[in-house]
Amino acid sequence: MNNIDLEEAKVWAATALPLHAHDLNLALAHRFQVDTASAARIIKALELAGTIKHTTSDNGPVYAPSFDLALMHSYSFPLGTLADVWEQDFAPFIAARLTVAQRDLFKTSFLVTVQHAADYSRGTNVHVVLDFTAKQVEMTVQDNGIGFFRQLEQQQFTPAQAADRLAQQIRDRVMPTTINAVPGFDYFLIEANGMHYPPEAAPDETGDELFEQGTTIIMSLSYAH
Repeated sequence: MNNIDLEEAKVWAATALPLHAHDLNLALAHRFQVDTASAARIIKALELAGTIKHTTSDNGPVYAPSFDLALMHSYSFPLGTLADVWEQDFAPFIAARLTVAQRDLFKTSFLVTVQHAADYSRGTNVHVVLDFTAKQVEMTVQDNGIGFFRQLEQQQFTPAQAADRLAQQIRDRVMPTTINAVPGFDYFLIEANGMHYPPEAAPDETGDELFEQGTTIIMSLSYAH
C-alpha cells in the first residue's frame, strides 16, 4: 500500500470521516500523497479491517465508521500520563462514533478505573477493551490484582458502598459540556473476589467465575441513550 502504515490510515480515517464521507478517496489520496487507485486499495483494506463501511448512493459510495470494532490494549504498572494514553490509543477511534458527552463519560471512566487499579490493586497490569457493536459501546477494565472487595476488607465499607464510591468518582469527574445532563451507563458491573455488584447485573454463569483473578469492571452505553 505504497508504504502507508495501515494503523496510521485507521487513525486518520476515524477523524476524517465526518468531513469526507462522500469524498474519502480524494481526501485520503491528498493526505498520503498517493494516486486515487492507491487510495482505493487503502480504503478497501480499511473496510476489510472493519474500520469503515460504505453504502451506495447515486453520487457514489458514502463512508461511515464500522461499529463492529474492538480496541484492546494492555498496560503494565507503573503507567504514564493516563490522559495521554487515552488520546493516543482510544480517542481517535471514537470521535466519529459517540457524542461529545458520551466520549467524556468513557474517557473519565477510563481515567478513574485504570488509575484506581494502578493505585490500589497491587497488580502488575491492566487490560482495557472498548467494544463497538451496532447497538452499543462497552468498555471492560480488568486488572490482575488482589480484587476490589478485598482491598476494602480493612475498611468499614460494604460491597455495595464500595462499588457506589467508585461509580460516584466517575460521575463526579464527568463535567457537562452542554446544558443537557451527561448520560450515565446502561450497564455497570464490578466483579471481584467471587462477588458481583450490583448483584442483579451479574451475567448468567453456569461454571467458574468469568474472571478468576483481580477486578473486572464492565460499563456499557447504547447509542440511543
